[in-house]
Amino acid sequence: MLTLCIETSHEKSIVGIVDKETILFKFELPTSSPSSRYLFPAILEAFDKTSLSPSDLESIVVGVGPGSYTGIRVGVSAVKSLSQVLEIPLVGICSLECFLPPKEGSFVAAIDAKSGGMY
Repeated sequence: MLTLCIETSHEKSIVGIVDKETILFKFELPTSSPSSRYLFPAILEAFDKTSLSPSDLESIVVGVGPGSYTGIRVGVSAVKSLSQVLEIPLVGICSLECFLPPKEGSFVAAIDAKSGGMY
């Protein structure tokens, strides 16, 4: 299943395309600028580098937090529009799941909440 993956809820924002469990494209957005500035150029680059088109996608996955409220809104708004135009499923996942290793066991995933706390 060809999937566009977007994570913009924290400072390490990522755009990727995966096919089942194979990463075809991964790009980390610059941390010094708002993700909204680089999100669509990164999505376009993903299609260019993989020689795919948006119509090849079968689904979209987006991180829905916890994290930056503005970052979450940017990512969700962008891919919600894209999923509606392409008529493909949009799935929201907990952003902390992106930090778990791909193996069995007990793990803790934590990100800086920027207020002296952590998620």
